[in-house]
Amino acid sequence: MINANFFNLSATVIVPFLTHIFNCSIQSQTFPNSFKVAKIPIYKKGDNCNTSNYRPISILPYISVVLERHVTLSLW
Repeated sequence: MINANFFNLSATVIVPFLTHIFNCSIQSQTFPNSFKVAKIPIYKKGDNCNTSNYRPISILPYISVVLERHVTLSLW
């Protein structure tokens, strides 16, 4: 997963590509599948070999958050 710092450092290079991806997504009214990957298991307590001792949390890729925010703000 790419973090926000990467986007800040490479903004001038990747903005045209992200703009194209965002525009295609909005025009086709679809959300890219690669932006939907989110589950990460977090250990709770007990035996760490037992899968029931983990809970899934959702951490979305940063780029999906940016696209969602853009769409939300453009609707208002």
